[in-house]
Amino acid sequence: MKKVLFIYLSAMIMIFTVAPRVDAVLQDYQDSTGNYFYDTDTSLFWFTPVTFLGQTRSEVDSFITSSSIWNWASSDEIDALSGKSSEGGVPLTEIMGEHQFQTTSPYDGGKGSRWLGYYESGGQPTGWGIQTALTPTNLSLLDQSGSQYNVENWNHGAWVNTSVDITVVPEPISSILFIVGGATLGFRRFRKKLLK
Repeated sequence: MKKVLFIYLSAMIMIFTVAPRVDAVLQDYQDSTGNYFYDTDTSLFWFTPVTFLGQTRSEVDSFITSSSIWNWASSDEIDALSGKSSEGGVPLTEIMGEHQFQTTSPYDGGKGSRWLGYYESGGQPTGWGIQTALTPTNLSLLDQSGSQYNVENWNHGAWVNTSVDITVVPEPISSILFIVGGATLGFRRFRKKLLK
């Protein structure tokens, strides 16, 4: 019995250590309200950083304050994007929107992408950035992130995300039917009380 248990446990350990790692994927999501991307690992929806291109921190803060679902991203949340790749291996500019900067690989001369923006911290460093892999150039993989001082002097965007599933939005007709149904029930109950 002990030998069977030992073989079973050994097989399980070997399966988990040999099995290929499934990388988390960044997926494109666009609708009439904006361009977003989704991180399958953290289940966060992100505005593309260029959505806020050229806006001041105060302007982005006003948007976040007036929103019931959107939040400033923390440096840890942005750093967690590092190591993630795009769905289907497409260039990340198709998922995360246009980059603010183009980088050059010292290894193969390839061109990469870098996104930069305001984030949760109101002090220095004022910005956080992330870029595609440069060793060698891989436009579908994020591999470096870090702080940027005085981001307001750069071509910056903002890092804004939410854990609320933005894909679940009721159709207008559903909302109208719900309201009409509730009003009808309320009216019938009111009329029934009057008739008594």
